[in-house]
Amino acid sequence: MAVCVSEPVAGTRVPSTLVAINPAPAASQFYSQTPELQQSIAPATPRLAANSAWSATQRAVAATYNRLGNLFRRLAAIVNIPIAAALAVWFVESSGRPFTPDRALLRFEVGKFLAIWGHANPAGFDAHFQCGGHNGVGGEAWQNHAFRLADAQSFAPVHTNSASEYAALQLAQKLSSPEVALRCASIGGCQILLSNYSMLGYASATNMFDAFQHGENAHVLGFFDFCARQLAPRTGELLTYLRNQDFVSFAHFYNGGGEVSAYAAKLKSAAADAAVVLATR
Repeated sequence: MAVCVSEPVAGTRVPSTLVAINPAPAASQFYSQTPELQQSIAPATPRLAANSAWSATQRAVAATYNRLGNLFRRLAAIVNIPIAAALAVWFVESSGRPFTPDRALLRFEVGKFLAIWGHANPAGFDAHFQCGGHNGVGGEAWQNHAFRLADAQSFAPVHTNSASEYAALQLAQKLSSPEVALRCASIGGCQILLSNYSMLGYASATNMFDAFQHGENAHVLGFFDFCARQLAPRTGELLTYLRNQDFVSFAHFYNGGGEVSAYAAKLKSAAADAAVVLATR
């Protein structure tokens, strides 16, 4: 999950001399708001042919490339990073799950909802939500997320499936407001927090949510916008880490300060798998 502040949630080093085949937008522009990029054909041509020897991860990475490879290739050339590194982030964040229109991958962060709304509204929050470190629940704020629709019901985990994530979001929207609740969720194949909407060129979390529900082009463009603008600790260094396949540094500033080693190991493994499937192009 892409964050603005540190919080929980194999390839070889590549040279930094790759030549960009397209000029990047001016600093004041966003990839996500560039019509020509919004309308780009995303599927790869040619597609990667299925290989029975591939692992499940390799098949999932290949499916992502076939669906989005042309747009990935174009953006990766602009910012000078290896496609395998970008595909690795996509696989780890999405677990290889494909996009469904109007039902984009979503994770509702109850700990963020507590910070943004719950502390000021403890009765409403405690009646419907639980998270670590609050009201006797063990763990950290990013752990042990649960919700219930009515007082008579038992609390159920938020992070079970898409239905439970959206149900928790919709409940939070009723309790607070649509915009406030959306700012507590991450979305898309890249799992960027909707509170980062301005870094992606959107006027509100609602605008970003609507764009990400419409199509995966917005996910890809938003990912590159975020990496270009997030402080890590300096602006744009997330791209440097991907360029050099420094997955530990990338994990710390993209996913937060918790579980960095485990997250970096997943990225390194996924990048190695991406390199395998890309080698068949």
